[in-house]
Amino acid sequence: MDGYPEMNSLPCDPVELARTLFVDSADAIFLFDSNSGQILDANPAALELAAGSREQVLTVGIGALVGVAGLPIPANALDLLRQPDAGRDRDDFLLCRHDGISVPVRISVVVFPSAKKSVGLLRATRRSQQPQHLEDALRLSEKHYRQLWYGNLAGGFRAWTDGRILDCNDSFARLFGFASREEALKRSTTDLYFDLAVRAEFLARLRDHRFLANYEMQMRRADGAPICVLENVSLLTEDGQEILEGTIIDISERKRIEEALRASENNYRTLINHLDQAIFLKDRELRYVAVNPVFCAGVGKTEGELRGKTIAELFPAHAVIERSREIEKRVLERGCSIETEDVFKIRGQPRNVRVNRTPVKAPDGTVVGVLGICWDVTEQRELEAQVRHVQKMEAIGQLAGGIAHDFNNLLTIMLGNLSYFLAQSGNEQFGLDLIRNAERAGLRAAELTQTLLGFSRRAAVAMVPVDLNQAVAEVVRLTRSSLPPNIEIDVQAEPNLWLVEADAGHVDQALTNLTLNARDAMPAGGKITYRTSHFRPDQEYLASHVEARPGEFVRMRIEDTGAGIAPDVRDRIFEPFFTTKEKGKGTGLGLAVVFSIVKQHRGWIVCESALAHGTAFELFLPRCTTPVVEPAKNGGAPTAAPLRETILVVDDEAMIRQLAKTILLRAGYQVLVAENGAVALEVLREHSHQVALIVLDAVMPRLSGRDTLGELARVAPDVAVLFSSGYSTEQMGLHEFPQIRALLPKPYRAEQLVDKVAEILHEARRTSSQS
Repeated sequence: MDGYPEMNSLPCDPVELARTLFVDSADAIFLFDSNSGQILDANPAALELAAGSREQVLTVGIGALVGVAGLPIPANALDLLRQPDAGRDRDDFLLCRHDGISVPVRISVVVFPSAKKSVGLLRATRRSQQPQHLEDALRLSEKHYRQLWYGNLAGGFRAWTDGRILDCNDSFARLFGFASREEALKRSTTDLYFDLAVRAEFLARLRDHRFLANYEMQMRRADGAPICVLENVSLLTEDGQEILEGTIIDISERKRIEEALRASENNYRTLINHLDQAIFLKDRELRYVAVNPVFCAGVGKTEGELRGKTIAELFPAHAVIERSREIEKRVLERGCSIETEDVFKIRGQPRNVRVNRTPVKAPDGTVVGVLGICWDVTEQRELEAQVRHVQKMEAIGQLAGGIAHDFNNLLTIMLGNLSYFLAQSGNEQFGLDLIRNAERAGLRAAELTQTLLGFSRRAAVAMVPVDLNQAVAEVVRLTRSSLPPNIEIDVQAEPNLWLVEADAGHVDQALTNLTLNARDAMPAGGKITYRTSHFRPDQEYLASHVEARPGEFVRMRIEDTGAGIAPDVRDRIFEPFFTTKEKGKGTGLGLAVVFSIVKQHRGWIVCESALAHGTAFELFLPRCTTPVVEPAKNGGAPTAAPLRETILVVDDEAMIRQLAKTILLRAGYQVLVAENGAVALEVLREHSHQVALIVLDAVMPRLSGRDTLGELARVAPDVAVLFSSGYSTEQMGLHEFPQIRALLPKPYRAEQLVDKVAEILHEARRTSSQS
């Protein structure tokens, strides 16, 4: 070269000199293969400038190490270094250090052609015109960026739109289950989708908006497990190529919790919506927050109309509304539950509603609202009223039964003596008239006794199969004359009506009482309708009528078109001696007797009435299940004289014992007496072979009639019994005693006692002769 000495004329080894200059140079020198761009060597200054070890620097190409300032490092950076002017100094290059910081440098390039390999030398010096503090700030900023990029808990990534991953951080690798960041860089984002159509849709939306925030989608991990992610992604264009850059986080756990919450809320909603109770939730301002469909139906408003409103804003001012507000304020203030019962109008009808209001508390214990649970207890209260009424009637019945028992004894004495006197006397016509008047009074008193016994259902009854259609026809025939002509009668009878087991006389009495009540309810005329039908109560009916029970029944309905009964009066119509009629026109016993007769027949009665729309009574009697037995054609009481059989009369009332003894002695029998069951058993032990029949009272001290019967089965099992009482064997429960041949109701007259005794003894003799 001109002006320079030849290398071989130098006093030292040229190779050693070049090596010394290369190693000790303050400039960064990089030797590279000008064809491939592979870095072949770098001096210490170059390693310091690149911020990497020799091994690290030699693994990158020169094109990835330097680039034009202000522009990303292009894939063909090596072409810039091959340009003709590359040999002179250029200030517009950046050197990309190994720690990620880009340093502005001035470079010059020399290429040494060779037959084996074309080698290039790149000399780089840091540009001195860049103020040092700016370089430090830039370096610090880039360092922070790299720290944020690689240390971010969210997965950061840069990728081509074809799926190739340009860069990612460790969080990205962990999120998708890669062993390392390096492994993730070898994969494609297309591997992370279950369905590439989802990815295509995602890219289409990204191209429309250039940025998608909080975009949720389901992807998959490296092992194929599903994962739900949330992405914030930008679509960038660099040198005409699209690059995706963004962050991605795993929200699988959050979605699982959300699903669990939704399921929990759905379960809660399902539970609340299917409860029979009405439920509401209010906040501290007592505004509705949530309600269930039952509550909405009860108040006649939708959930949307209720939410956010107070009770005062929704409903007219009323004492019950104000009371509800005050109670809920106390729940908020005191933090305790309060249960109340009030009458609310629901669907236009007054209903008894029980409400339990409970404070709703936050985790710190602060009361934040009121939860209300409401029960409609109207039917329950009605059933309780029915039970109270039944219990009251039972109590009155027991009282009436006790009075009637004593009354019957007195009447038996009076009627028995009078009838016996009449049978023996034939003189003194005036005295006989007085005695007959006394007998008639006694008979009327006996009827009153039977009425009183009806309240306790202890009256003697003769239960036989009865056709209610025939009973109605008979009552209509008998009462037609007592009804004014402006009252119409309509009978609607069920064909082939089931029979009922009943006392025909009592049934007639009940129907007659109801007919006369209907007549009195229509002074201006009207219509009485009788309907009979078969009836099998269903579950709904049983639930709403406390006295009803399953089975087959005959329903008898008697309705009128009268003025109706007021609700407060309807609750008391079956009470004895309660009447709304004028003094002297009603005793208050008519409906009470009907009620008792129906109960005595194991049935029940229902009253329906509305003012100005008339009244209907429905009687329900159980279907007869026993076969109908035709009466014997040649039966009847004997006409022959008694055979001096011995009769044992057992009664705690001395005058009744004496009366019965006198009557039976006059009739030709021998008579023994006992004042109670214990004495009767002693008499039987002494005379068991003599006694043919026992006339036994039901109610006695020491040993009752029932207890005496139990002992008789052991002491004298073959002796027949004529049971004498104002009570029925039904009520006394005496069907289990086969020794009872007949029932003699008290009070009885002399001829009734004699006839019953003769009938039993005649049957006993006939049975004995046949055997």
